[in-house]
Amino acid sequence: MADKSPFHVGEQAVQARFGLRERLAQTGARMIRDFMPDEHRELFEDLPFVVAGSADKHGRLWASLLTGEPGFVRSPNARSLRIRAQPLPGDPLAESLAAGKALGLLGIELPTRRRNRANGHVAHTASD
Repeated sequence: MADKSPFHVGEQAVQARFGLRERLAQTGARMIRDFMPDEHRELFEDLPFVVAGSADKHGRLWASLLTGEPGFVRSPNARSLRIRAQPLPGDPLAESLAAGKALGLLGIELPTRRRNRANGHVAHTASD
């Protein structure tokens, strides 16, 4: 039977090492979805920035900020986000903004500390 865990192999290995694999598999299945509920979509759209996680061509991980006026992130449907922002010059994120590249996003509403994470792949860019 295929493993339906929402966690990747590395996360599962750490969970197993600490004896939490089964418990977190149950929790993860309830909390990690392949779509965004409306309240998550609305949060992303209301933010003035998102943190983007990416890997450069050497596999090094980077955290970058994408900023704009609230509304620079839009969610046209429950499985996608459209972001109208570019990384700053020299930011390693620039090389990760290409179709098919993996990208993680973290939206944080600072006054309430509410946060949402979204993981996916770049579908296309303005230059595509």
